[in-house]
Amino acid sequence: MSLVPQLGLPELLVLAVLVLLVVGPKDLPKFLYGAGQMVGKARRLADEFRAGLSQMAREAEMEEMRQEIENLKKASPTEQIKSAMRDLEDDVRSATVPAAPSQAAPHTDEDELDHLHDDDEDDLTDPEASAEDGEEKASSHG
Repeated sequence: MSLVPQLGLPELLVLAVLVLLVVGPKDLPKFLYGAGQMVGKARRLADEFRAGLSQMAREAEMEEMRQEIENLKKASPTEQIKSAMRDLEDDVRSATVPAAPSQAAPHTDEDELDHLHDDDEDDLTDPEASAEDGEEKASSHG
């Protein structure tokens, strides 16, 4: 829906006849000149208003760009990299530092059993030890 009235040829002819009757043929040129001046002023005001809005939009955009530039200046990439490297070095140092003896796990009976179990496996893989075991078993049975 448009706020500007839609004027066709019949409407314009009716307006021209009304103006001619109201103003008269003698003062018609002065009236049309004044009407043209008013339309020109209205157009200039509208153009100034549009230009003002455009200027405000550009200034707001420029301010946003200034803010971004300031943020980029503050957020120095070298500082971010140095900070990340420091964090990485700290992580590496903490991972490579051996545990203190007081923090070591206490010795349990299960460790003893594992140790004994490992000795039994060594006997199975050593051919001399298995031959000796076989001789001992044979002498005990017979």
